Amino acid sequence: MQPVPDDADPGTTKPLGATGVILVYVPGGKYIMGSTVAQIDEAFQECLTVNSACRREDLEDESPEHKVSVDAFWLGQTEVTNEQYRRFIDAGGYDERGFWSEDGWRWASNNKVHGPELWDELGLNEPERPVVGVSWYEAEAYCRWAGGRLPTEAEWEYAARGGPVGSGFVYSGSSNLDEVAWYADNSEGQIQLVRQKNPNELGLYDMSGNVWEWVANWYGAKYYRSSPGLNPTGPARREFKVLRGGSALGAALDQRSARRWYRAPDRSDVRTPFAAIGFRVAQ
Repeated sequence: MQPVPDDADPGTTKPLGATGVILVYVPGGKYIMGSTVAQIDEAFQECLTVNSACRREDLEDESPEHKVSVDAFWLGQTEVTNEQYRRFIDAGGYDERGFWSEDGWRWASNNKVHGPELWDELGLNEPERPVVGVSWYEAEAYCRWAGGRLPTEAEWEYAARGGPVGSGFVYSGSSNLDEVAWYADNSEGQIQLVRQKNPNELGLYDMSGNVWEWVANWYGAKYYRSSPGLNPTGPARREFKVLRGGSALGAALDQRSARRWYRAPDRSDVRTPFAAIGFRVAQ
């Protein structure tokens, strides 16, 4: 296939080498990132209906709402699947220092990591399910091997909202969550195969629900107060990395395009969340 020019139509696709990953073109543009006070209040009231211990301050990292511009980029049509990740393993990805950051290589070497934590668990390892049980370091190494990178948080939200062809939906592709996402009310507690729900306006699948997705940024709860308006890349090094998109195990409010979550980049957190954490590739 011939290279696709960077002035292609929104949603144009191309393969990412021989990885099996299909990339979707996201034209550059401007959008409003985050949530208004009213939207956070609404999400908080929804949260209280499912968790009486819900705290409004846990949602305030979505504010203030602010204008952001991002350059054109490509993003994986789906989360990276087990089949696609297996190619990285089979190619010696865990043995090749060049694919790993210094911190990532140290972590993998010290802990004798040779594959995702949940790689052999039935119900999670079918070829067309998203790979899960991966640390941020593993996601980063895979992207480097594939010839890509992790998306920034701003890129991820822009794409989830449909980029320049977005329609202002609450979730990625619809304001009816069941149309576009697997979440606690419809997943029966199981991570599902990719591409089973409707895509968003750009042709991206599962940007809401199924598995949380690592992005490039370090997490800062107050970062939106000082975020630059052009291609923001997050705060300087912190303790946690940002996750986006919600999961098949989470409530509806976690599937909103503005929702933010975070975890340590290694596997030092509790094991359970890693059953629903994956990633997708950007370029």
